[in-house]
Amino acid sequence: MSPAEPSPYKESNIIYSCLDGTEKDLPEISDMIARFLSEPYHVYTYRHFVSKWPTLTILARDSQSSKLLGVVVSNIDDKLPSDMTSAEIDAYKRLRREHPGLSPSAEAESAGGLMNLLQAGAGPEAFGPATTDLALPVAPQLEHRRGYIAMLVVDPEARGLGIGRSLVSRVVENMRAAPGGCDEVVLEAETSNLAALRLYSSLGFQRTKFLSRYYLSTSDAYRLVLSLTDRDLK
Repeated sequence: MSPAEPSPYKESNIIYSCLDGTEKDLPEISDMIARFLSEPYHVYTYRHFVSKWPTLTILARDSQSSKLLGVVVSNIDDKLPSDMTSAEIDAYKRLRREHPGLSPSAEAESAGGLMNLLQAGAGPEAFGPATTDLALPVAPQLEHRRGYIAMLVVDPEARGLGIGRSLVSRVVENMRAAPGGCDEVVLEAETSNLAALRLYSSLGFQRTKFLSRYYLSTSDAYRLVLSLTDRDLK
């Protein structure tokens, strides 16, 4: 489709959905990305993303034909133990915020001790006068959880309908709503992809780094970052 030709699809007919936790959409997703992105991905890459973060892969389909018109595949750099509840996560982050001097315990290899303390409503005094170590080896990373947009694709015939903007906005909101929240979103975009760079800039992403010969094609990229701290997505 040339830029002058109207899209055969209507914006009002576009429906969005997250994955349902199965792999039934993987063939369509991998086929679309293989056709429209320059970087090849192995099927195990998709499985890694969609099995652990199904709400962070969002599909855009035409409601009339069910054709896949766009997809965003993302994750969160999640250092939290998988069995921590939302209440325990919130309590932990409050402790870290109010008592930044707490640091990971060298002798703790799991979150079990931490969760027992949090469930009991313990504060920093529970760690004793001899140490302020918090019993979780990944404590420093939990103050800054990073979402990552790995792939964003829109069918050329469906461009100009706001699908890319909607996919990014929706996945960012899902990151924000994830257990433990999300502090920032990161992605890479080719320096020559001006349309993508304009889109991300309009959503508040900032260029933070130039990546020389980043892709297998040897093309350069920018690293873009969106801070989610006390702000709303545009």
